[in-house]
Amino acid sequence: MKMFKTLGLMLVIASGGLVEAADYSHSMHVNVPFAFAVNGEHFAAGQYDVRETSNGIILLQGGGKAIAVIGTPAALPKAGEASSLHFLNTPARDLQTVAIEGEVSRDVPIHDKERKLIFASR
Repeated sequence: MKMFKTLGLMLVIASGGLVEAADYSHSMHVNVPFAFAVNGEHFAAGQYDVRETSNGIILLQGGGKAIAVIGTPAALPKAGEASSLHFLNTPARDLQTVAIEGEVSRDVPIHDKERKLIFASR
């Protein structure tokens, strides 16, 4: 139980640091012509603002909804490559990658309802 309290305290302290670190310096405005999903959250077709921090937090906002996810570096920028969103060809049209011009593209976590987290106790 003491371990869980310590872990909880560490998470609270770390989350405060994330809020301060959320300086959205890279952004784009996109029009997505189809419904899609971001980490299991469904979004309607429409206009969205996409912002990215230098430490990989991606915020997608529009249509009265918003989601923040931590992206993982995917590929170095190519010269002249325009900003874009890349989606998987799945029924949910999951957002796969965010590429902002001049920045490292970032993969977005894909929600998989089949994955299960199992805790083991000693």
